[in-house]
Amino acid sequence: MRAGLGMSWPATVRAAWFVLRAVQLWAPVPVNDPERARRRMRRFYALVSSAYGQPQDPAESARLEVEWWRVHREAQQGPRARAMSWLMRSRACTHSCSG
Repeated sequence: MRAGLGMSWPATVRAAWFVLRAVQLWAPVPVNDPERARRRMRRFYALVSSAYGQPQDPAESARLEVEWWRVHREAQQGPRARAMSWLMRSRACTHSCSG
C-alpha cells in the first residue's frame, strides 16, 4: 500500500489494521460479522481514496469486497461462475480510473 498508493507510513499501518480487522470479523464460520467487516473495509477504502483518488465510492467498494468474500466462500463448495462474476464487478468498481 505504501509504495503502490503513495501512502505515508502511518496511513499504511492504519489501512492494514482496517483490513486485518475486517478479515478477522469475516473469518469465523458460521458466526462471522459481515456488517462490521464492511464497515472496516469502508474505512480502508476511504483511506485508499484519500491517498490515491480511487475508489470514488468507498462504501460500494467495501460492500462488493465483502460480498466477494461471501461468494468466494460459497464457490469453494460449489459452482465458480457466480464467484467470477462478483470478482469482475468488484475489481471494476474498486480499481476503475477516471481518465
